[in-house]
Amino acid sequence: MLRLLSSYSLLTCDVVEVAGERAGGETDVGYVRVYGLSPVAEYFVPDEEGNSVAPAMELLQDKVLIDSWRGWTGFKKEEGEGDLNPEPLIPWCLNLSC
Repeated sequence: MLRLLSSYSLLTCDVVEVAGERAGGETDVGYVRVYGLSPVAEYFVPDEEGNSVAPAMELLQDKVLIDSWRGWTGFKKEEGEGDLNPEPLIPWCLNLSC
């Protein structure tokens, strides 16, 4: 998952050489990936005041909001469908398979 996020530049990735000791006193050299936040990812982490963009992104992906863009509503009468049958706000989004 970290590699995927770094491929989209949400995280930074550096390879660092580390030395460790093996049994018997030998030195073993290996490489470790070190991940950090990119400037874009800092928008999704709460700042010192507790604000971030993450709640707005969650709201934009909410099922109720997306259905309202497509023209469907969650309101129904007791006998069946409601009187409201609005036209979609964005007609092209009816063809999307979100």
